[in-house]
Amino acid sequence: MLRVTVTGLLAHRLRLVLTAVTVMLGAGLVAGTFILTDSVQAMLRAGTSGPARLVVVQPSGAGGSKGASGPLSVPAGLVTRLRTAGDVAAVQGLITAAKLTYLGPGARPITHARAATELLSYPATPVLAAWYTITAGRAPRRGDEALLDAATARSLGYRPGDRIGVVTPSGTRDLTVTGITGFGGAPSPPDAEIASVDAPTVLVVPPATAQRLVGLPGRFTEIDVLARPGTSATALADRIAPLLPPGIQAVTGGQAASQQAATADSQLDSLRSYLFALCALALAVAGFVISYTFAVLSAQRTREYALLRIIGASRGQVIGSTTGGYSVAEKTMTSRSRGMARWRRVGGAAGATGMVPVGWRPRLSSQRRSVS
Repeated sequence: MLRVTVTGLLAHRLRLVLTAVTVMLGAGLVAGTFILTDSVQAMLRAGTSGPARLVVVQPSGAGGSKGASGPLSVPAGLVTRLRTAGDVAAVQGLITAAKLTYLGPGARPITHARAATELLSYPATPVLAAWYTITAGRAPRRGDEALLDAATARSLGYRPGDRIGVVTPSGTRDLTVTGITGFGGAPSPPDAEIASVDAPTVLVVPPATAQRLVGLPGRFTEIDVLARPGTSATALADRIAPLLPPGIQAVTGGQAASQQAATADSQLDSLRSYLFALCALALAVAGFVISYTFAVLSAQRTREYALLRIIGASRGQVIGSTTGGYSVAEKTMTSRSRGMARWRRVGGAAGATGMVPVGWRPRLSSQRRSVS
């Protein structure tokens, strides 16, 4: 009967192979979903510490929630006031804006399917500027200069010395690209890529230029305060709090990074839900294919079963031959699925160093102002 079972499997091997492939594809979708989401989550958890001595002054509730109340920016006059606080090493006002219109080669708008363009200001303090990894050229120094993200530079062929336009309410402003930059080793901001599953175009300009481009004269979207060595960020935040007007708060760099990581993690949950819905559909189709395949095989082998009974096979032997063949197919598919599960565990452990740039941390720009 063993020979009969093996011969029966080989006679219908194409159907069984296609069934096994269907199951493996379904298991592969599930494993791939876990690999993607687990590795990104590991990266987010590993990168929420922020600079140990950094304090971020921002509008209250500006941790990325859509319903945050209060002003969209902070007054630039706070920079002078914060410098008078004790144990302050540096104070830097920053601008972070989104949804600007950039004009690329041929004065054509630079568009993306999902990501929104961004404008960042370049800090004058080296510690705060360490997140920008300039791969070509230099940092912007004058009001008509800018850094361009490496992803856009690669896709559109930008080099240092090329021009890029920024559309503002008062007209188009042309900037000279002085350098190409990465973000913590990534070609574009990883948090923006997680949020939109796309690489946005990012310009980095001096703070005064950013204020003019987004229409925020005399204001910043956040102010970064760096404590002197030996002073903790928590102690400096407590010292700064009495100097702030209503609606403005001081949080440590780690807290600001954690807020952004939580926002990105919630967006990742939405992506995971969509992927799992596709996985459930794939597994349902696989189950239907398995049921249909075994039903067809059983119908096709009716004459074989009758012949086996005529030549003397007992009812139990016929049933054993049928279930034995299905058991072999099931064990084969199960072993392949377990192999994918082991791949998922290895991939999830290696994701933080394989899929995610080494040394990346969530950006501390905690408030974005949308500019149409």
